[in-house]
Amino acid sequence: MWLGGWDGDIVLFEYSEEHPLLLPNVGMASKVINYYKKKGNEGRPKFKHGICVVFGKNDTTKHLFLGNLREGTMLQSLSSKLLRVPIYRHRPFSTDFLIIRSKNKFHIRDIPAIFVTGQILPKVEIPPPNSRKTNNFTARRLEVYIWRLFKNQKDKKEKKVKIEDIKAAFPIHSETSIRKKLKVFLKDVPEICF
Repeated sequence: MWLGGWDGDIVLFEYSEEHPLLLPNVGMASKVINYYKKKGNEGRPKFKHGICVVFGKNDTTKHLFLGNLREGTMLQSLSSKLLRVPIYRHRPFSTDFLIIRSKNKFHIRDIPAIFVTGQILPKVEIPPPNSRKTNNFTARRLEVYIWRLFKNQKDKKEKKVKIEDIKAAFPIHSETSIRKKLKVFLKDVPEICF
């Protein structure tokens, strides 16, 4: 969403977890889904934000989160390809607003809704720190970063890379592990770099 646009609503989400498992990056799409379980033969309720998914009286709702929806109740969630999280709406105070600063101006926007999120339910596997999968991923990421440093250099005759540049991009790696990876990388793929 472009924050400077005046045609849409801005909705704020506050994560209740101090350190959320997953956070979407800028530009990653998420949608608000309103799950509703019918009480009788009434129609579909209207919601200001999101789409509505209606369950019949006999439909099971165990797969949504950790519990079942009772008849006539609704549960809202924020859903994306990465995660699903229950959300709970709060009314903002009339004094709450959002200030957007552009290059030369400030804009004031109204905040029609604030949501607090519950516990995140990931839809993708999140490997634990220092597991084999995590270590392999970071090693491959380091290799790609080194390869791109060499590939993007303008001087075709003499290619150089500073360890400090790599260390700045990968602060969790020690200098010796970076040197080791650089040595193995240059030994295995010299034709790509030179």
